Amino acid sequence: MLQTLWALIGVEGAVVISGRAKNKNDVSQATFIGYFIALFLYIFIVVLSYGILPAEKLQNLKDPALAYILEAIIGKWGAIFINISVLISIFGAWITWTIIAAEIPYNISMDNLFPSFLKNLNVNGAASNAIIFNAFIKQLAFMVSLFSSNVYLIITNSAAALMLLPYIFSILFLLKISSFKNEKKYILYGTLATFYCFWMVYAAGKIYIIQTLLIYLTGLPLFLYKKYESSTK
Repeated sequence: MLQTLWALIGVEGAVVISGRAKNKNDVSQATFIGYFIALFLYIFIVVLSYGILPAEKLQNLKDPALAYILEAIIGKWGAIFINISVLISIFGAWITWTIIAAEIPYNISMDNLFPSFLKNLNVNGAASNAIIFNAFIKQLAFMVSLFSSNVYLIITNSAAALMLLPYIFSILFLLKISSFKNEKKYILYGTLATFYCFWMVYAAGKIYIIQTLLIYLTGLPLFLYKKYESSTK
């Protein structure tokens, strides 16, 4: 279940940098278009794969599995094409996640909830201190994950579990706002999403939930530093 959630994490990325959008409608359009393109590709690839190779072979393919599937259809150059595409995709995802990961602490610091040093922008308008700070946190996570037998699975499951808490709070906020405005459509969406998120918490299991709480607890020094910073002004 966590891998299913992980597959679609990131489609809400346009919301993170929505403050920089010239047209707010572009944000919702980008989110919907990104979600349906990703969903279509996942379903399309999975369904067609079962028509090419037996299930026993599919489950034993190495990553990227699609390279071996395309190789079975059109030969070696198909695998080369997929591997090059994966490299381009990873490069794009790396840039995107770097921007998103820097934008979030920057926005929070602008709301005076994170230390003020994260507000610093470079000459290009990028949150340079937030990028450096986030890179340091990521390196710590990578070093810890190296002690695992399946690094990819641990990292992706942990990331998916960490997303559950902000998802739940966002959905509960949607329910609160839509209840005040008596917007029944959004009340329905919020209710369904709430049940889904709490089901995901149950499906994640105690180990990932405890781990999530411990990781969020590492933000306590930032909170205390901000309290100290505010008290000295």
